[in-house]
Order: sequence, then C-alpha cells, then structure tokens
Amino acid sequence: MEIYCTRPTCRNPVNSLPHLDDKATLKIVQQEYCRACGMPLILNSNYLPTQPLARGALGATFLALDRTSESRRLVVVKQLRPRAELTPPQMATANRLFKREAQVLAQLGENHPQIPTLYAYFELLVPEGKSNHQQEFFYLVQQYINGQDLNMELASLGRFTEVKVVEVLQQILPVLQFVHERGAIHRDIKPANIVRQKNTVPETDVLSTGVPPAGNNGRLYLIDFGAVKQVIQGGTQALTGAARSPLTIVGTPGFAPQEQISVGAVSPSADLYSLAVTCLCLLTGQAEPNSLYDADNNAWDWRSHVEVSDELAAVLDRMLLPKPSARFRSADGVIAHLFGDTKTQPSLTYSPDNSTPEMAHGQELVTLMSAAEPESSSKETGNNVRRHQVDQLLSQLWSLEIWRQAVLKGAFAYLLAITIISFLGTFWISTGFWLLIFGASVFAQYRPLVEKVYFFTITVTPTLLVSLFFPYLLKINLLQSGMLGLLVILLMTCVSGLLVFILMALSQLIYRLISAFFDY
Repeated sequence: MEIYCTRPTCRNPVNSLPHLDDKATLKIVQQEYCRACGMPLILNSNYLPTQPLARGALGATFLALDRTSESRRLVVVKQLRPRAELTPPQMATANRLFKREAQVLAQLGENHPQIPTLYAYFELLVPEGKSNHQQEFFYLVQQYINGQDLNMELASLGRFTEVKVVEVLQQILPVLQFVHERGAIHRDIKPANIVRQKNTVPETDVLSTGVPPAGNNGRLYLIDFGAVKQVIQGGTQALTGAARSPLTIVGTPGFAPQEQISVGAVSPSADLYSLAVTCLCLLTGQAEPNSLYDADNNAWDWRSHVEVSDELAAVLDRMLLPKPSARFRSADGVIAHLFGDTKTQPSLTYSPDNSTPEMAHGQELVTLMSAAEPESSSKETGNNVRRHQVDQLLSQLWSLEIWRQAVLKGAFAYLLAITIISFLGTFWISTGFWLLIFGASVFAQYRPLVEKVYFFTITVTPTLLVSLFFPYLLKINLLQSGMLGLLVILLMTCVSGLLVFILMALSQLIYRLISAFFDY
C-alpha cells in the first residue's frame, strides 16, 4: 500500500508500506510516519491518504482510506493551511471558528442528500522540520462522491443544452435554498464544485426519496463550501469584519460577484450570482467566464454566444445583476420564476441510456419552464426581459465608487459655481459657464450615457437648491469676504455634498419601492 504524505513541503510524499496490505495489520497499527519528512501518515488514527486530488492556495485535497470501516471505504480528506502571519490569538480564533463552521457543515451534510456527509474534523500540530517551530493543519473528512464534476463533464461532452442547464438549476436551487435557510452561504459555486455521481441508486429509490438518481443526468452534489476555508485564512477578520486581503477572500474570480471579491460580502444572492455564471459557462462551453464579461459596461455579454429561451435568459440576467438587492433574494424566487408553483412542477424522468432528461408525459422544455406556472406567473414572465434590462441599467448607478464620486462632485459643483460668479459678477452668464464647464467634466468621463446623465443631474441639483434657498449668497463676492466668506463657502460646499448623498438615497429608495410594487 502506498500512503501519501500531506505535508505541503514534503519532497518525497509517496510512502510504500506493503505490510499495510494485510487487513489485520492495518487495523492494529498505531501510526506510520513519512520516510522523508516525519509527518504522521495515519490522520486522526483512522484515515490513510492514498493520492492527491487537488492543490490550491488554501490547502489540498486527498483521496483516503478509512481503515475503521469494514469495507475500507474511500473518503475525501481536505487539508486547510492557516496563513503564516497569523498571531497566536488569531490562530486561537481561527481554531474556534473552524470548529463552529465544521459543525454547520456537518449538520448540512447530515440533513440533505445532495451535500457530502462530514465524517470528522480535527487539527494536527506537528514539528516543522528540525526546528522547534510547530505547524498547525486543519482537516475535514467527507463522503467521497464517485463521479465527475461539471467542468470535467463540459470538457468531455461539450456545451450543455438548455434542457441540461435547466436540470442543473432544478437540482441545485433546492440545495441552495436548504443551505440559505440555515444561515449558511456556499461562497464558491462553480462547475468544479458541482459533482454528478455515477449511477449507483436504484430507480425505485427515487419514488421514495424524491432525489434524482445518479447517471448521465443523475444526482448532483454541491461540494467544497467556502466558509471553513475563509475562517482558517482570515483569522480574527472573519469574526470582526475587518478589511481582508485578496488571500483571505474565498471565491473564484469571474464566478464570485464584485462585492464578494472586493470586500468579502456574502449573501444568498452572491451564491445565486455564482450559479448563474456557472450556467453561462455550461451553455457557452467556456471553462472560464471572463470572455463573457464586458468590463467596459460592467455587464455580462453572453447572449450572442448561445440561443436560449427568453424565460431562462431573463432569469439568468437577473441573477447576474451587479447590485445584490436587484437580484433574486432567494433560491425559491428563482424556482418560482422558472418553474412556477413547485408543488405542480413537472417531474423529470432520467434515462441511463439518454444524455438528456425527458419530461414526464412527453412534455417539451417550454412546458418545463412555463406550463406549470399559474396564469399570473405567466403574465409576469412576459415582462421579465424588459424588467431585468431596467434592473441591470439602474443597479449600476449605485456602486460605492459612484456614491463617493457623486458626493465629491456635488461639493465641487457648488465651489465651482461660487468661484465663477465671484469672478464674472453676473448670475446668468456665470450659470451658463458653470453648466458648460461642469457638464464637460462629467460627460468627458468614460461611463455609459445613462450613468452620465444621472451623475450630472444628481450633482447639479443640490447647487441649484442651495442657490434657491440662499439667493443672497450669489449677490456678494464670498472670495473677498475674508475668513467669514471662506467659512460660508466651506459650509455650503459640505451642504451640497450632503444633499447629493440624500438625493441618491431617496432615488434608491424610490426605485426599491417601485420595484417592490411591481414585484421586481
């Protein structure tokens, strides 16, 4: 038997131990150590890693043997490595949070058939080489899913049809709803983290469990939850919410939304965003989604790469909106838009000899997506495309960067107005020059036209309001009024910036009220 050393720096990790091929010896042996680095090979007294499955910046994954089971079942061992710069108090916090998140993961796996079961979690403290320094590693031991992830399936079978993508959504969305209802977030949904199990479940079991069987279109598992990895990498940051470095943010660039990558903010809508990007990759055959994203317009440009129904496209577009509050709030919301009333949702039958699922009673894909919906839902679906286009456009107007720039521009607009009036002395001519100069500074920016118009309107309005309520300030030369004039200018400049903030907040509130009224 060959046992694989899990120390990341081991130069010769493969250890040949033929005496462990004997079942009796395997059961009674206390421990074996790596011949090259001295690392313990039998983890938690039970698990023997046999080969590496994956390595990354956050750790490594191994296929291992559970010697305590009669069948010597295979398990997956995930090793998580803390950042080297963590202080002892931060390490203690990471240790505590690791146990907490592992317990959450264990509960999820115990209560849902499409989340791998967590068998064990533990820490391992070992000497680092010949020094007195101790290295600490964290381990998760999970159920091994014998199958292929969707990345492998995409590489071997090519791009997914719309039917297959809808089937992926039909299986994964209920899993996400289950996860989110329990206060957990996956954080790293992508094709590589969705595994299709090989056909090992009798079809008769489906009638009693309601869970799709394995096979070409069989049971999908959601693997590799990111919360445990984040607390190991983030230390006290995961607890305090302090700013994180790129290394402490869990999520795959391209798949994770901007708020998750930039500041580590996660929510159910972030998982739905990542699931939508996963669907784009499957539909277009692109393993990496970057080529489908238009960075200049801050929007996804994927429809030219594939033809799908308007219903599915509208749902995916809404899941992909850059503003979290404009996306679906829950997986149930996506399910309702795609399948209507889930209680009357048509069931899929799985044929092991067919690469695509067939509708029960011979229904077509359009039936899967709309026929089971109530009449009101069908009418709403007809407006989805227009609604989500408006959502995508407006949601770009309230990024943190826009807020910051708008407040500064609003303050600058008043300062510019006072300066021009003080020099020219006439109100109307000064106003014309002011609008010309300020408008040029806004419209010269590299932004979409609608964003420029919004930006110009929201920043000019406060100066006009200040001029309306304090007209006497325009009749005196504040620049020649000494210290008092400068204080007035400073005060009114701050007032203009504050008014910009208030106007943006009001416009966002009005948009949300309208969206809620029309069930956006």
